[in-house]
Amino acid sequence: MSQKTDGSIRPQPTDERLFDHGWVIDYTRWIISRIVAECPSRWPASPDESKAQEILHGELTACDSVAECVPYRFNSSLYGVIALHFALAILAGLLVLVHPAIALITHLLVAISYFGDSQKRFFLLRRLLPWSEGHNLIVTYPAQGEVRSRVVLLAHADAAPTGWIFRPALARLCNENRYGGALTFLRKPLLVAVIILVLVILIDLVMLTAGRSPWWLTVVYVLGHGYFLSVVLLTLQVVLNRQVVDGANDNLTSCAAIAVLARRFAAVPEEGVELVFGITGGEEAGDGGSSALARDMRGRWAPSNTLVVALECLGSGQLRVLEDGELFSHRTPDWLMTAVEQSAGAHQQPISRYRLPAGCTDVLPFLVRGYEGTCFVRIDPNNGVPENYHLPGDRPENLSYRQLAEAIDFTERFVREVSRLY
Repeated sequence: MSQKTDGSIRPQPTDERLFDHGWVIDYTRWIISRIVAECPSRWPASPDESKAQEILHGELTACDSVAECVPYRFNSSLYGVIALHFALAILAGLLVLVHPAIALITHLLVAISYFGDSQKRFFLLRRLLPWSEGHNLIVTYPAQGEVRSRVVLLAHADAAPTGWIFRPALARLCNENRYGGALTFLRKPLLVAVIILVLVILIDLVMLTAGRSPWWLTVVYVLGHGYFLSVVLLTLQVVLNRQVVDGANDNLTSCAAIAVLARRFAAVPEEGVELVFGITGGEEAGDGGSSALARDMRGRWAPSNTLVVALECLGSGQLRVLEDGELFSHRTPDWLMTAVEQSAGAHQQPISRYRLPAGCTDVLPFLVRGYEGTCFVRIDPNNGVPENYHLPGDRPENLSYRQLAEAIDFTERFVREVSRLY
């Protein structure tokens, strides 16, 4: 089968070819290119996001599978939400000399709201912005025999906005090799903002009780609000830029991987394991779709026997285990890391942990609700983030389809390994 990038020829799957790299490369190239061509503006909760899910619906379903659409409501812009929070914090800072009590209350509101929002536990200030309706595509392959365990594989169909904040020079400031020890927190710009916000609240208390603060605390207060201003300007520029990238790597590579994995497990199932393949929406808006799933599916997916695995940006770079969390990293359990080591194989480079410097993935809403899970991602070692992360270069022709095929093989081995352990 010749390799096409215009989506015109669909490589036909057969049980014999499902495990062949040549077919996987042709097939993933075809499906990624088709979605980019037919759904170029996949904003969260947009018609193009839904259309991409419709295309993937046809690639994920088999005769014994059950497909369903799970709705969600969410904002379309994470960056608008961040800008709102820290713009309100700046406004509170301007009020401190006249109304210190109001400044304190407002800073506390921002801190509580942003903590809940970043942890996907509750949403306060986000509700001041418009919400949209979208849905998640969930395809379930029932277990053969009694359900012993469940593995949920997730990838998001929406594409990322771009802006100045994603330029490689700024990304390198958060590289994991730049900071160590007690300074590791500096890799997380929004964690730094929250730490500053806590200091600002303490200074508010000093101002409220003493009527004034020492000069050096005033300097900290001013500089802290200067940092908030930089956060507002950079995130607001993303909002005003109103440009979304193709999202070939982030995250159509993972959507294509899930389509291949669904076919492989349908052909060679794991006894006693229910497999759920999910194409979520609204991930780039702050896990809108997966937050709804984690909330709504808890009655069906018991945390005690459900493992959630998110896939992200599998098109190029070093394969890593992503430890999720905007503010605090959720450590991957040792037993899962053992399964990773067993699945990597003797001839593959060791797969190490990677702590996310900003943002979150679809697994986070499940982790904060008591599920076990992890995420696999490929990282560009030079920039410390996925290749072409939120950049216009995130196009189908810039992917390594060979590395994508290898990531699919690894994920299959991992799921089969944990299926035996769980």
